[in-house]
Amino acid sequence: MNKYIYPTIFVTGGFVSAIIYNLIGSYVDENGMLHEPFFLIPLGYLFAFIGLILFIVFFVYDQIKK
Repeated sequence: MNKYIYPTIFVTGGFVSAIIYNLIGSYVDENGMLHEPFFLIPLGYLFAFIGLILFIVFFVYDQIKK
């Protein structure tokens, strides 16, 4: 069960990125420029995707090993 720590960290990182994006929010300044932390959206998806792939790989490896 100790090897599932890395996928858990990646999935948690994806959720944390989504939460931080919502907490920071976005706004339009007086010049009409939109300010938002857009980089957190693809970063969160990337972390969640990597975590899910690692979960699947480790699970399949454990099933084959048995």
